[in-house]
Amino acid sequence: YTFKGDVALEDRPTGGTLSIGWPGAYRVYYKYDPEQNRYVRFWGGVKQIDGGGEKQEVAPSAVLIVRAGNTFADGPGGYNDVAIEGEGKLEVYQNGTSIRGTWHKDERYKSDPMHFLDERGKPIVFTSGQLWVMAVEPKIAVTWKKLQPSPSSDITSSPSPS
Repeated sequence: YTFKGDVALEDRPTGGTLSIGWPGAYRVYYKYDPEQNRYVRFWGGVKQIDGGGEKQEVAPSAVLIVRAGNTFADGPGGYNDVAIEGEGKLEVYQNGTSIRGTWHKDERYKSDPMHFLDERGKPIVFTSGQLWVMAVEPKIAVTWKKLQPSPSSDITSSPSPS
């Protein structure tokens, strides 16, 4: 994959939340932190911490939503069979914005990586850092809610009614 540096702080949006509509304890959301230009991951309402030795928060520079089917796999362990060979729709969240496109994985050549293309069919250039790829069924809601910019300090506003 091709990578680039972070966009300038002044070019980043205020922030926002990316939510994956899985139910209950499986619910996942990311809070975009414009200062770090990273997406802090929460799972079941709790900030996710990397299980490695440093115990750092999981905060990828880009979150890739690969739309793919998901069925129960036969055999012990209760695993799922995720249809990540072929192609499908893609949403990439990085720099506080989203890119729509497609993904492709050759079914014949298992060692070939997934390819991530924008709407024009060009390879997506990712912000340097960790990429977090999520296979999400097409029927599951994925929402991005941008934070509204704060009013400037010289403007007085009253609280909105509850």
